[in-house]
Amino acid sequence: MNRVFAALSDLNRLRIISILHKGPLNVSEICSVLGLSQSNASRHLKALHEAGLVSRRGMAGWAWYSLERTDPLVRDACALVAAHGGRLKVVQDDLRGLVRCHESRRAGSREFFARFAPLWGELSGLLPDPSGYAGEVIGCLPANAPVAELGCGTGMLLPLLVSGGRLVIGIDDSPDMLSRARRTADDAGLSDRVELRLGEIEHLPLADGSVKGVLAHMVLHHLGNPSEGIREAWRALEPGGSLVVAELASHGDQSLRELHGDLWPGFEPEDISGMMQECGFECGEARRVCDGRVFYICGRRKES
Repeated sequence: MNRVFAALSDLNRLRIISILHKGPLNVSEICSVLGLSQSNASRHLKALHEAGLVSRRGMAGWAWYSLERTDPLVRDACALVAAHGGRLKVVQDDLRGLVRCHESRRAGSREFFARFAPLWGELSGLLPDPSGYAGEVIGCLPANAPVAELGCGTGMLLPLLVSGGRLVIGIDDSPDMLSRARRTADDAGLSDRVELRLGEIEHLPLADGSVKGVLAHMVLHHLGNPSEGIREAWRALEPGGSLVVAELASHGDQSLRELHGDLWPGFEPEDISGMMQECGFECGEARRVCDGRVFYICGRRKES
């Protein structure tokens, strides 16, 4: 306990905890948001890491930092800092800088898909093959109910989603991807069961509590702020509804990131479950598939 609170006695460390509460960041992003030199930021990150407040992973040529969520004391202390950090003007400025960081990421991802959507069929073949696990992932969603797929892309999963008697809303921010998803639905004779909507995952074109299930398959690693996508899923779900997240596990394959315009080099399951829990989900255990390269987590929106 002494080490935890001693580490939090420095203003710059409180600032770091406040921005990491919104999701993992690499050292360059932390320096940019806080206006710190790399040596200064690294010194504070080292102290936080040694105190058990943050975890560090070297992936894809970057050092990524995230809050440590396994120790209840650390988790509660970080949540307290995040809840009250806004009382400090400098933290308010930091959070605005973090928004700009996330917007820059989002713009980069949008530009990538605008350029490479015509080649997505070829590029997606480099990802783990979902045919071996898609059935069990989609089986976690309620049948005979309205569900949404976030980042539906070319509509590859639409036939499986519809097969459970579901009405499916596919959402993507790429008009080209949606056009291809429409052809997928039409070719499979699913037009009366599928509705496609243009929109950002961080600002879903869905009314509050309008669906019973949400699928986020291989999409969070494209988001500037994954926790915002999860929070939007919570908003769109009715109480008791289910969110299923399937994601790439953490990896160091820089070429994969570049080929697919990924903003994140995969995740650890506890990163995603931590975000889900903070947004109001009760999470089951993560399950790894595809020789551990992919994991999925099922969450239930708590009854209010």
